[in-house]
Amino acid sequence: MTFASSWPVVDLWFAGDLLGSITSSVMKKSDLPVMAVPESLEISQVNRIVLASDYHSLPDLSKLDVLISLLSLLNAELFIVNVKSSVGETTFDEAFEAKKLDNFLTGISHSFHFITGDNVEEALEEFINKKNIDM
Repeated sequence: MTFASSWPVVDLWFAGDLLGSITSSVMKKSDLPVMAVPESLEISQVNRIVLASDYHSLPDLSKLDVLISLLSLLNAELFIVNVKSSVGETTFDEAFEAKKLDNFLTGISHSFHFITGDNVEEALEEFINKKNIDM
């Protein structure tokens, strides 16, 4: 799917569940940001978008330009979520990468969320449901 001729292509992975096993695998292994959209998604307006990040493998931030354009176009809020298996301190590298992302998102409504869970997909799904995330 492409929104304008100058924008890079964004692959949309459709899955029966919110985050199916194939979708999760692609998200973990891809060098590019992946937008996962449930096949049954029916929304009239997108106000809240989630970006899951481990802060270890942030791409070249320019690869997020399509997301930034989408957020601006929709006037949507971005929720950046980090899931850890246990409560612990954020490492220097994680904080550095989060700060780079924060600076990159200047002018975009965004917030950072740190949650714990043994299963990343389940923790994300719970967060998405609690926060009424649209995409």
